[in-house]
Amino acid sequence: MNQIECHPFNQRHSLLQLMRKHQVVGMAWSPFTRDRQPIFDHPIIKSLAEKYGVTKHQIILRWHIQRGIIPLPKANTVSHMEANFDVFDFKLTNIDMDVMELLDQQDFLEDHHTAPGLERLLQLR
Repeated sequence: MNQIECHPFNQRHSLLQLMRKHQVVGMAWSPFTRDRQPIFDHPIIKSLAEKYGVTKHQIILRWHIQRGIIPLPKANTVSHMEANFDVFDFKLTNIDMDVMELLDQQDFLEDHHTAPGLERLLQLR
């Protein structure tokens, strides 16, 4: 298990590929960008939420899950917690997953856990 910064604006493709190679599961500690970037205002997120009849949060959580990443969303209310769990009755299409890839800006909120850093750690074993 490796907790990493991972969200639609920083999808961490190379790091996730390396983690899968070594059977390390990714856990996203910032699935919604910590509200530092306007992810919920993005037209792609909005249109997918409308298409599936779910919240923008649920679109992002489902996207993480379909990528094999465990998202760690923050929830301040019971209703938010319940909505966070309510992501297993729909599935994003392959085309919608591809559209989500267009959001990747490789933009870090903080500089944590890069692929070269993980590779060095794995070689220390």
